[in-house]
Amino acid sequence: MTTERQPSAGREKNPEIEIGDELRGFATAYQLVVNVQNLSTGVVASRTVPGSLTPTRKILRTPMVVGFPQLAANEGDLLRASCSLRVTAGIHTDYSVAESEFAIAETPKP
Repeated sequence: MTTERQPSAGREKNPEIEIGDELRGFATAYQLVVNVQNLSTGVVASRTVPGSLTPTRKILRTPMVVGFPQLAANEGDLLRASCSLRVTAGIHTDYSVAESEFAIAETPKP
């Protein structure tokens, strides 16, 4: 699982998820949690995206688009996006996490 390289103060985050063929052979559900944190102010925005899966022996690689409201950020604030993915396969649960690189909030240019 990866996150976008430069998180902005709002709009969308684009994590890409991948579930291997063996786990996907039994997987019936996933839950993606995406967080954007302004490290300068401590403000965190979070979104949860649940989904269902049909078990199959094919690798799943898919980009996800997760919308966010504008996050309060001043010019120069330090931002970071992170996400976790939980995949449920019967009684088993698998987790993975990813973080973006740090980014600096900028005022949009007209």
